[in-house]
Amino acid sequence: MLPIIITILALAAFFSFDNPLKYKINKNIWKASVKEATKANLASDLAIGITTKTAQFDKEGIDDIALITMIKDEDDIIYENLVWHFCVGFRKFIIVDNNSTDKTRILIEKFRKETASIATVIIVDDPIVEYIQSKVTTGAMLMASSIWPEVTWVFPVDADEFWYPYVRLKEILSKIPDDKDVILTSQYQHVPVQDAENFNQQIPFYDSLNFRLKSLPGGLGKIAVRFKSDVVIAQGNHSARSTNYNRNMGYISGNKIGLDMRHFAMRSVAQVEKKYWNGAKANILGQKLGVLPHHAGTHWTAFMHEVKDKGIKQASIDRFNNSVQSKDECIEDPLPMR
Repeated sequence: MLPIIITILALAAFFSFDNPLKYKINKNIWKASVKEATKANLASDLAIGITTKTAQFDKEGIDDIALITMIKDEDDIIYENLVWHFCVGFRKFIIVDNNSTDKTRILIEKFRKETASIATVIIVDDPIVEYIQSKVTTGAMLMASSIWPEVTWVFPVDADEFWYPYVRLKEILSKIPDDKDVILTSQYQHVPVQDAENFNQQIPFYDSLNFRLKSLPGGLGKIAVRFKSDVVIAQGNHSARSTNYNRNMGYISGNKIGLDMRHFAMRSVAQVEKKYWNGAKANILGQKLGVLPHHAGTHWTAFMHEVKDKGIKQASIDRFNNSVQSKDECIEDPLPMR
């Protein structure tokens, strides 16, 4: 009975934000939230990450946080992602599976069974093809709050993103002022340092992507939000806004208070092909159906054009090779998965 209830709750939350007129009205609100997020981030003011930091884990778990993720065909990384966040302290997980066709679901079930006595893992089937991440993620946040009223902070995450506290997460959250509703964290990008022909694509990502860029990127990062019923998480989990026009969302930089994020976007040519092809199809369908503006997801649209020009295999190889960096621009700082 529980899965049926969960699906109904999720769909109700999704549709509550499915209003094109509401999007038009709120465009300036989104712009304001993006401006506030950028101001809080100030990645250019942060020290270049030329030293490594030790991740801090929490064996006891943290009762008032939840992790939510929307995934599709991530079998090379999803199990490690869930295990990592369990070690960080998460014991409440909502996983929205968007029609995965590889071994993703098997690996999620493996994690769920392994942690059955000490964590709650809720899996929601999402049959919607079009890319409406804002609605789905906001719906998952509302679901988490309705199931677990004690949850104060919700952490959206993609399968290739790893929240990386170098201070214990419980301590970080306890010191955040009450007027700060959003933690915004820039990602350290793990990158290949060999091209597709020489890169070892047969070993786990945490062994093949040991190098990361020294500097944090400018622009928007990724967020965690203090739960309130009026919060809407933006497309891509880059910012959040309130449906209450009189309430401003207060941002705080995660990187400055002990919370980094590691990002493993390019893990193999096969993974790049799968990710970008799925993303491009979902983005284009969302635009055709009018649930996404035409300027959304330009990287997905660009990949579709590249596929038309040179075929999906070569387009994927080129995407992977374009992400290759010189070791001089990087620091060896592997994710401690072993």
